[in-house]
Amino acid sequence: MNIKIPPQILLLSIIAQNRDGMSINDVIDKLKAMKKNGMDIYYSFGKSIDIGIPNDILRDINILKLLELIKEENGKYIATEKAYDLLAKLKGINK
Repeated sequence: MNIKIPPQILLLSIIAQNRDGMSINDVIDKLKAMKKNGMDIYYSFGKSIDIGIPNDILRDINILKLLELIKEENGKYIATEKAYDLLAKLKGINK
């Protein structure tokens, strides 16, 4: 069964991997590596490396902040305990 992960949950799971937080560039690098390995990441990047941050990613990060699933400290995005609880529940559903 091929389960589609919503892009916001994908972003949240990437950010939650590092309890010390991730910069936006770290998140972008991780997404690009996933795309290069053939994963459907929902976001598109231009051919140029220096095109900036896609608006879709910024919008989804803002949604996660509004839902209090991530917070921004010292230029890094950090998953909240609420986020870890949600991811644990989703992992339990997916078994």
